[in-house]
Amino acid sequence: ATILAACFRIYQGGAGLYVGTLVIFISSAIGLGWRYWMQHSNKQPNWQNLLVMGIVVELAVLSSWLLMPIADKYDIMLTIGPTLLTVYTCGTM
Repeated sequence: ATILAACFRIYQGGAGLYVGTLVIFISSAIGLGWRYWMQHSNKQPNWQNLLVMGIVVELAVLSSWLLMPIADKYDIMLTIGPTLLTVYTCGTM
């Protein structure tokens, strides 16, 4: 799924091509790492663990936006950031 999503993002092109592809791979890596940690620590998923994972994913996404080549990336981050850290975190959870 990660490779298909990355291929589609590359197909779309645009100024955020590399950052968008990076976001896909970072999100996938965090999710797989979290799953590996949960299995090997014999923990049961609960809402606190899921919430922390959601916050980590969205902070990584927000941080990767700093790599965007466009001049108004800070305006974009300030506009979308609060929604990303609230709504998307809950969606990721």
